[in-house]
Amino acid sequence: MHRGTATADPAPSAPATGEQASPSSSPSPSATAAAPQWTAAMDEVSVNGARGVAQYFLDLYPYVLTTGDTTEWDRLSHPECVYCADVRDTFGSKPAHGQLPSADWTLVRSVELDPGVYFSVEFKLVETDAANVATDFTVLVGVVRESDHWLIRAVQIDEVAAAGE
Repeated sequence: MHRGTATADPAPSAPATGEQASPSSSPSPSATAAAPQWTAAMDEVSVNGARGVAQYFLDLYPYVLTTGDTTEWDRLSHPECVYCADVRDTFGSKPAHGQLPSADWTLVRSVELDPGVYFSVEFKLVETDAANVATDFTVLVGVVRESDHWLIRAVQIDEVAAAGE
């Protein structure tokens, strides 16, 4: 995954209301990625809707890397999302070559920070490369609702230090 911490503004400091979800995982494609499908549940203005949008956006990543098609990525990217722009500028219209690492996403929690407006979704990512070396990451996604439309406001990816490091 394209790494880096990229947030334009910190999340609003409204009191957190929301839920902690039980972990679930979904592997992402590794060689030639198909575009993920938008579902009706993602249209819901709720923690569940924001969670679905965050997962959908992250599932777009291998599609953008293998195709260079950023149409849907751009539609969901907030103008101030530094990570979103970095991925678009790096991989848009010039797809990556070679084997992509496999990715196993597990939902850690979803929180509604500003009711109906700002949500934080946290995932654990285990990325395994072609040599079968696994690396763990924490991925935070800021999801906002603006003008009846979901946008990804920020993505922060931090590698989790292995035990003993």
